[in-house]
Amino acid sequence: MPQVGSGRTKKAKNGRKTGHQLSGSKIPADVMAYRRGRIAQLIAKNTPKGQPMTDTDERRDIHTAFGLSYSNYLVMPRTLLQSMPEQWQHDFVTLIDQFNDAFAHVEQAECYIVTAANECTYSDLTDEDMKALGITCDRPEDDYETYWDKDGTEHESGDSITLPRPGGDPVPHYNRGRTHIEPKQG
Repeated sequence: MPQVGSGRTKKAKNGRKTGHQLSGSKIPADVMAYRRGRIAQLIAKNTPKGQPMTDTDERRDIHTAFGLSYSNYLVMPRTLLQSMPEQWQHDFVTLIDQFNDAFAHVEQAECYIVTAANECTYSDLTDEDMKALGITCDRPEDDYETYWDKDGTEHESGDSITLPRPGGDPVPHYNRGRTHIEPKQG
C-alpha cells in the first residue's frame, strides 16, 4: 500500500506545527496526537481481554483476510471509503497513519498503477484475449492444453490470469470527496 501521509513535520504559515501531509494538505500536530490516541483506544477496544491473537483468529489476521488469493496488495476504492460514516473514516485514517509511521524506514514505490480486472483461467480465454495478451497455446491431440505467456512462462489450463475489465472500474470516481454511495446497513 503506498504511503498516504508524507511522514514529514513542518511549520505552517501561522507558525503552528503540522504533522503528516495527506494528499497535499497539512494535518496539524494536535490532530496527529489525537489520531495516535485514537489508535491506542481502537487497539484496546478490539483486543480480546486476556486473549493473545492466535494463528486461527481469522477476523484479525491480515494474511487470512486475503482468502486464498495470491494478492500482494490491498486495493480499496476511495469513493467507497469516503462513503463510510465519519467516525469510521477518522478511525481508518488513524490506522493508516500508524501503518505509515511503522514502516517509514522501509523503501517503497512512489506510486502504483491499479487497473480494474476480472480473474479467469487460461482455458477461459478467447482467441481474441490470447492475441491481445500475447499468449500462445499448444493443443495436442490428447486435449492437454499448455499455454505460454508473452514472457515464455508455461501455464496449465486451470491457472488463473487477470484480464482488464471491459468498461473499466464500476465504482465511480471520488470527485474530490463529493461522490457518495450509501453503505449497506447491518
